[in-house]
Order: sequence, then structure tokens, then C-alpha cells
Amino acid sequence: MDTHPQHDSRIGVNFSIIKQGSDKTWYVVLQQRDENSREYKLHWCIPGGGLKAHENSDFAAAASREAADETGLTIPADAWHEVCNRPAHNPGKVLLAVVSEDSEIIRGEGAAMEWKSFAEIQEIITEGKMGYGHESWLLPELKNYISENLAEYSEEATAEQKPPRPFKFS
Repeated sequence: MDTHPQHDSRIGVNFSIIKQGSDKTWYVVLQQRDENSREYKLHWCIPGGGLKAHENSDFAAAASREAADETGLTIPADAWHEVCNRPAHNPGKVLLAVVSEDSEIIRGEGAAMEWKSFAEIQEIITEGKMGYGHESWLLPELKNYISENLAEYSEEATAEQKPPRPFKFS
């Protein structure tokens, strides 16, 4: 028996936009679903959407489009980094972009769209308010990606060790 909520049949993309604060804390954009959502009303999740037919498996283009639609942030396709695949019951990919510390969400979709630290995210999980099972598969993947690829922003790192640089908005 399938215990997962029904999703539309599109191939999906979740986009993780992160930034590092001056205190070196990582912040992730989370969306709070609104009261009219089909599922997970007022729960938090990593934003996402589906590929459109013309995107032809171009997950970075879809992430850029969805990020602009849902947050107002314009992120070029080449700024996205693949983190992991989505679960088999809801196929697609999870991409991540690092943005500059001063990046602000211009608009939001749902009840809210906010920067949350992993400590704040843990509180949301403890309260049972994380949707789509993101606490069990997506957030651990993000934490792992950050620890393996973004732990050091030092200028002393070699080219092979340097993580993706934050994208600075003009």
C-alpha cells in the first residue's frame, strides 16, 4: 500500500537556496504551505515544482524558473548544483544554489517563504510541521552536501577544494 500522498505526474525539482550568515550559520529557504494546499496544510518544506515540457530534463532551468516564480530571486542555471535524486514515488532531482549573505526573498508562495537556520528547521521537525517527509531524506542530503562541499570558503583552498561560490545578485 502506498503511504505517500498523491503527486502530479510531472518530473519534479526541489530547489534549495542557501546562504551563510555573518555568524557562519547556514540558512535555507523554506516554504510554509498555505491553508488551501491539497496536502501538508501550514507545514514547511523545501520549495519545488515540476519540469515543463519545453525544459526537456533541464533541471537547472526548471530550478531557476521555479525560484524566480516562488521567491523573486533570479538565479542563473549554471549556479545550481545537483544534491540528490528525489524518492522513486515522486521522481526528479534536488538542486542547490548558494547566494550571497545579503540576498532577500522578494516574494513568497504559500503562507510564507523564509530563511531558516538548521536549528530553526529542527524545531519545525520537532513540532511535526515538516511536510513531504523532507526531514527524513532531503534535509539530511542537504546537510551532507553542505558539510562535504561548502564547509570551507577559505581563499587558501586549492581549485579542486573550492566549493561553489555564492552567486551575487546585481
